[in-house]
Amino acid sequence: MNWMVLALMSFVSGFLTALPIGTTHIEVAKRVINRHTTSAYMVIFGAIASDFMYGLITLFGIAPLFKDRFVEILLWFIGAMIALILGIFTIIYGNDHNSNYNVKLFKSNASFVLGLTINIANPSMMAWWLFVLEFFKSLGVISEATFQAKMLLVLSALSGMISSYALFVKFTEKFGSSNFESKYGDKITKAMGVLLILISIYLMYKSLEFGFILGF
Repeated sequence: MNWMVLALMSFVSGFLTALPIGTTHIEVAKRVINRHTTSAYMVIFGAIASDFMYGLITLFGIAPLFKDRFVEILLWFIGAMIALILGIFTIIYGNDHNSNYNVKLFKSNASFVLGLTINIANPSMMAWWLFVLEFFKSLGVISEATFQAKMLLVLSALSGMISSYALFVKFTEKFGSSNFESKYGDKITKAMGVLLILISIYLMYKSLEFGFILGF
């Protein structure tokens, strides 16, 4: 087993996984645009903590409850509700920097909890960890799924995710807060709110899809 290759491929996998825009990215972008960069990173750290938890759950089997299909349906539903509420409040209060909603939600501790909650309500991360592990096995990158190999996979992938989010923050700082905030801030914020609502509809669909498949 080549440990350097495993670390590099895990890093790249994590980096690419964190690229698609989702609820976490929107909450990060809202904070960066409103010049709450520290709070933006706290959302990221909360999301990473959740991904780390799912990595441990999946690869080390320390919480079989989360593999229950009903629990997965419930998590999809919770994720849909979180995205819907955030979307509605973003549209209503997004540009009112002094509103109680923004003042409270942009605090660092609230931002960490929000990032953690958003990603906990994304059970597909368990499937992602399993896929990456099995994919690496098929390539011969992991010859034996030892504790050391799985831990290296988790830590390297999380490092890649953090790097991807950090790049997103820098990109938003450069093109969001400086160039667009004064002219298009209101439109951008409302568009983020609409996107959050669309994400909530997708998550609700996934919840209902799993429910119908399993006969709930």
